[in-house]
This record gives sequence, C-alpha cells and structure tokens, in this order.
Amino acid sequence: MDEIDRKILQLIQENFPLTACPFKDIADGLESHQELSEVDVIQRIGALKKSGVIRRIGAVIDGGAIGIVTTLLGAKVPEDSIDAFADVVNSYSRVTHNYLRDE
Repeated sequence: MDEIDRKILQLIQENFPLTACPFKDIADGLESHQELSEVDVIQRIGALKKSGVIRRIGAVIDGGAIGIVTTLLGAKVPEDSIDAFADVVNSYSRVTHNYLRDE
C-alpha cells in the first residue's frame, strides 16, 4: 500500500461521492496525482479489496437519525452450540453481522 492508496482510502471513508461516476470523482480529487484515471482508482480499490485491506464498501447509516434503535449483543455460548446459535441469530433479517471472538 502506497501513499496514493492511503489517499484513496481516506477519500472513500470520509466522503464517498454519491454521483454517477464516483471513482472518476475520487481520481479527480487526488489533485497531486492527476495522472490517475477512473480505471486506475477502480483497479487500486480492487487490489485493496483482494488483499483484505478493504472488506466491503457500503453505507454506514446513523440508525438514530432515521428512527432505528441499534443494539450490540454479546453472548457466551457453549462451543458445541455455536453453529445452532449462529443459525438463530442469522435468521433475523435486521442482524447486520455477528462473529465469534476469543475471550
């Protein structure tokens, strides 16, 4: 990851353009690197995604601003019940993610 990748990450995290050509706008926003094209930005983001630096690109919505209450839940589940527990949790459409972590 180089300086250009870091600048791209900063732009997509802080102010992703909601336009018809967001990746062109990102390229245009890299003033000191005007040789970058829309295709270059897409390729760099693809490489960052492939390497695991970027997991996903998506909106982070302030639930409170639109009247949704969010909850963080932690549960201690016996090891032999983890899969069944995850199936139940995942059956709810409003669950955005869950994961297993070490204590």
